[in-house]
Amino acid sequence: VPTTTGWGCGLLQFDYEAHFEFCKSGAWKEPKAIFEQACKLLLDGRKAIAAKCPGIGAHELDQAMIAAYNAGPKRVSKAILAKQPLDSVTFHPGYVDKICKKADALAGKSGSWVTPA
Repeated sequence: VPTTTGWGCGLLQFDYEAHFEFCKSGAWKEPKAIFEQACKLLLDGRKAIAAKCPGIGAHELDQAMIAAYNAGPKRVSKAILAKQPLDSVTFHPGYVDKICKKADALAGKSGSWVTPA
């Protein structure tokens, strides 16, 4: 387990500082626990953003949920309310687009995550 901040643990790279209890528990070494934690983070982020940003469209909410996995729902909600790009708060520019394109490639589609259907 990393002893400094800025490290990701496990296959899905949970931030050690933000998810200290999960990482400290050693669960980050178990694939089932990793995916359960990731799903929980995505769904919790989606709910938090939907509550803070009423009226957000389904496609935008999907993309915001992805940004929140990287940057946290509070930062993403603030960006949405300030009409800033989602990637203005993510760690890497183009993070959301990159993840959406990977999802499309894995699903054998093009454009469904990146642009609304």
